[in-house]
Amino acid sequence: MKDLLHLYTKYNHWANKQLCLKISEIGNELLDKPVKNSFPSLRKTVYHIWDAEAIWLERLLGMSATDWPSNHFKGDFIEAQDLMLKMSERFVDYIATNDEEFLMSEFSYKGLGGQDYKNKRYLSIMHCMNHSTFHRGQLITILREFDVPDLPGTDLIIYIRENNL
Repeated sequence: MKDLLHLYTKYNHWANKQLCLKISEIGNELLDKPVKNSFPSLRKTVYHIWDAEAIWLERLLGMSATDWPSNHFKGDFIEAQDLMLKMSERFVDYIATNDEEFLMSEFSYKGLGGQDYKNKRYLSIMHCMNHSTFHRGQLITILREFDVPDLPGTDLIIYIRENNL
């Protein structure tokens, strides 16, 4: 399981990076252009991926967030992307520094509303990585709607092929 989680978190970091690079090329004028999606803009969708990864990693580390991290962010979009990529890299490190038994173990945390929950660590990690994949798909759709050319492929199989796995 640890090998699978390590692959999946490394893939997540790579895919986030592919999209951040593309979004940084398009300029700021499209970041807040309204879209019909789960979140109302490219910026808000990227922030949501960052927020969710940050909250889940905090939970796994024994802390429980009470608010979305981006609600207190005052920097520019490039800084937000850097923070998002550092967060996804921290997931890679989390897997690398913990053993299989620990990753398979149960942990307790509080939801944003204060509810108590218990989950297996590996299941929460898989949920978080799948969540990011879902919203990256939305980012690609938004970029297509904006006629942004040369969109990166972010499928797991592309990562596997590029890394000769």
